[in-house]
Amino acid sequence: MPVEEREVLKKLDASISKGLYFLYKKSFDDCTQPELFELSQTLLQLQELNKKENNKVINEQIRLIRQLVFTGSDIYNQRFYDSLSEFEKEILESIPSFKKPFDSLQVLDVIQSFSQAE
Repeated sequence: MPVEEREVLKKLDASISKGLYFLYKKSFDDCTQPELFELSQTLLQLQELNKKENNKVINEQIRLIRQLVFTGSDIYNQRFYDSLSEFEKEILESIPSFKKPFDSLQVLDVIQSFSQAE
């Protein structure tokens, strides 16, 4: 993430850092949309095929994959982001590193360092 963008983040109130996680996840999902769709489709098909057999091992694997990929924190982060003022959202959305394509590990590292400053 460029120094200029880091400086913008440093000037923001640390309490809005949770909004960064929403933007990160949104950008990540935008970049991985085809893969997420394929995974979702495969899980639904597997779940449907397993209705007759009701294989407990397959059911558990489906549950674990869903829990890993589709977390409740996404909803929490979106609600927090939605509660930000329009001005705060505009500032966060103006940061180019949150637009696709982006280096997800680098951006996550910056978000975490910014969040720890709270």
